[in-house]
Amino acid sequence: RAKAARGTAKGGVPSGKELSERLASNGAGTGDVQVSMAWNNGNDIDVAVACPSGELIFFGHKRSACRGQLDIDRNAGGPTDLSPVENIFWATGDAPKGRFAVLVKHYANHGFPDPTGFIVRVSVDGQTREFRGMVTANQPPVTVHQFTRR
Repeated sequence: RAKAARGTAKGGVPSGKELSERLASNGAGTGDVQVSMAWNNGNDIDVAVACPSGELIFFGHKRSACRGQLDIDRNAGGPTDLSPVENIFWATGDAPKGRFAVLVKHYANHGFPDPTGFIVRVSVDGQTREFRGMVTANQPPVTVHQFTRR
């Protein structure tokens, strides 16, 4: 069995620096709005964003009419990555105005201990916030953050 990621913050949740490194190494898209998540095991944890219209960007709907897109989705087919990252973004000039919601769902346990800790970074028009939490298999989606883009 592969080792878990090194350099993690307390509690097994990736640090902000580690999240940045994973995004860079995976060529993550950026823009007016960027929502990114990382965790440290082979479970399938999903990030999703509800657009102001109510449309949901997630693994089953990667490109939206509100012009956001999920460009990195890890561990969907099994524990392929023990240092996973996911990313949803709106290119510069593409993000709509209005209320957004960021959700996290533990989609599938691939044999790694639960709960699974995560870090979510939300960047909106140059302002960045980070959130940490834990999710367990069979738990409903967790709303991590809501924001309004004016």
